[in-house]
Amino acid sequence: MSSQVNHLGVSKRKPIRPSNLVEFNYSEDIDGQIYAFEEEHSDSSKSANTSNELSSKLVYDPESSKDIKEYDYVDKTSNTCLWITLLFVVILLLAAALITVSNSSEKRCSFEMLRQKYKDQHSKMWHTLSSGVENILRDRTKNPVVNLFVHNDSKKLKTMVGEIAKETSRCFGGQLIEMSEFDFTSPRAMEDYGYAILKFKEKIQNGRVALIVNLNAIPAESACALHTICDTHSPVAEDIVIYLTLVIPSTIGNEVNIARDTLTNLWGSKLKNNVLEPLITRVTDQILTLI
Repeated sequence: MSSQVNHLGVSKRKPIRPSNLVEFNYSEDIDGQIYAFEEEHSDSSKSANTSNELSSKLVYDPESSKDIKEYDYVDKTSNTCLWITLLFVVILLLAAALITVSNSSEKRCSFEMLRQKYKDQHSKMWHTLSSGVENILRDRTKNPVVNLFVHNDSKKLKTMVGEIAKETSRCFGGQLIEMSEFDFTSPRAMEDYGYAILKFKEKIQNGRVALIVNLNAIPAESACALHTICDTHSPVAEDIVIYLTLVIPSTIGNEVNIARDTLTNLWGSKLKNNVLEPLITRVTDQILTLI
């Protein structure tokens, strides 16, 4: 039978083998699978290593414990320093607040209204007036303040100094005390200048600011009373302010020399030099020239 089949030309089919292309793809697939397997194996190895590392970190390490304790110590020290710094800042702020409150509660006498009214006057004059009055108001001194105002215009001098004296008395909260010309020119005062001193002592009981105007009208005989009234070292009364006025021939030049020369011309003919010089020194303790 088989010979017949062969004789009829029917040949046996060869076994089907994959072509080269198929083999290449298959090989590539195989390689890919192998590669993937190796990658998966590598990932699993890394995971295992990571797990081992985590496990090793979870194991108690004395050095790590030491580091933690040191960190806690440093942290506590830092917190302590921070609290100390904050406390120091708070103390400084409280001190500044107390100083501000203290300064604001201190008595003042700025003459602000008069500053605005008489803007042509030197700022130094207002500063001198304010500081002298405020030193007494704030109990920084017990010595009297003696200011001699000078100007060549008697009317302006009287008006302006009168306003300054009234403002000063308001700062003290009392009335203004005025020594008139009559207190120095009365027969009793001319006979004994001690009478003028007595009148001043009586009047100054009612206030702390005294105005003695126009020294040009006070005769030499009773002018000696000013040596006692204007004494700042052994005063008739403490914590007082005394304003004097003097008309001078000119405001050009050295006001101290001009004032001293004017007083010398007024009293020098009747007073000896040993009496005149100390008297002029007391009266001219602080000279303020008006413009």
